Amino acid sequence: MPDTITLRQAARDALDVQDACNLSGVAHSFLQAVQAVNAEMRDRGEGTEWRNNHPIIRLYVDKLASMAGVQGWTDLSGAYAECREIAGRTHCATCGQTMERPAVTSGAASVCDRCADEATRDAEGR
Repeated sequence: MPDTITLRQAARDALDVQDACNLSGVAHSFLQAVQAVNAEMRDRGEGTEWRNNHPIIRLYVDKLASMAGVQGWTDLSGAYAECREIAGRTHCATCGQTMERPAVTSGAASVCDRCADEATRDAEGR
């Protein structure tokens, strides 16, 4: 478990990491900052949206995005597709459900069990 830091220290760290080049160090620091922001969120009675839009969080996310070369990206569909492939997951081409393994694969399109069963019933005229 990382050391607990104050919100003030998290803000200082968020500013300091803007010149960093070590992704793992920034990620470790980010975890500590999230914990500090979470504590402040609880103390204020705020929710997830407040935390997600906190300036400390935004600075860290922006820095991590910059380090990963995705700052300003508006379309992450390629990254999602690659991560699903690495994770052994795909989406049903019919309903969009995430699945571990496709029940039926037709070319590049994968179909979940439910949609495959419905297609079979439809084809059989039921």
